[in-house]
Amino acid sequence: MLQAIIDRLAAEGIDANLSSKADPSLADTAVTMVGLLNPLVSSRAYPLTLPEKEPLPNAVYQPMARNFLDADGYLVGRVDIYMATLRGERFADLQDLSTGLDTAVSQHTGVDSIEITDAAQEYENEQQQYQAHFEIQVATLSTQTPALPAAFVHTVTSEADPPRTTCRHQTVTEYVAVVLVANQQEIEALREQAVSALIGLEQPGAITPLEDVGGQQVAVSGRHVYWRELMRWQRRIPT
Repeated sequence: MLQAIIDRLAAEGIDANLSSKADPSLADTAVTMVGLLNPLVSSRAYPLTLPEKEPLPNAVYQPMARNFLDADGYLVGRVDIYMATLRGERFADLQDLSTGLDTAVSQHTGVDSIEITDAAQEYENEQQQYQAHFEIQVATLSTQTPALPAAFVHTVTSEADPPRTTCRHQTVTEYVAVVLVANQQEIEALREQAVSALIGLEQPGAITPLEDVGGQQVAVSGRHVYWRELMRWQRRIPT
């Protein structure tokens, strides 16, 4: 049934995957950071440290921490926390850089979700430059090529009725979680689309088709919302 659900969701244009195949190590949010900072500083954004005598303005970013987003123990999403420092010769330059970063974050349309969670400014006497420091969180999906809308599918529980003495079969009730991921403005439409596509889905050997049990929000990171829809179906197994 899991593959049938994935195929049906894929036919609806949803990037569906088995939750067991989700791998947080596949994502590369450093690419997102470079794409965010480089346009602000004429492609002079560097990881960890600056080259010697690098002209202003410039930027440095470094990873600080990492968190995971899970559903029923499956790590379906990842949140990387970066510290980014923008440098300018004058305070007005720094203000322009900071405003540009705010605008770039608010207008970002890529798959990853970017959020500024802290900020500070200072003047560095030794280097005679103004600096702005930003804590930036980048949330992404645990897939090789993240895409939205997305879904992760896994079995939650499997319950078998006691076998009857006059029958050679048992009835098994399977509960399947479909974790939907979309931007905040799109999650309601995605829920309706996915549930409508999956209701009544049948599998060879099934006693009852797929039906909806209910759903709940399991995580929010930036503009990404993770919604867990619980589905149920029944099948027979020989005893």
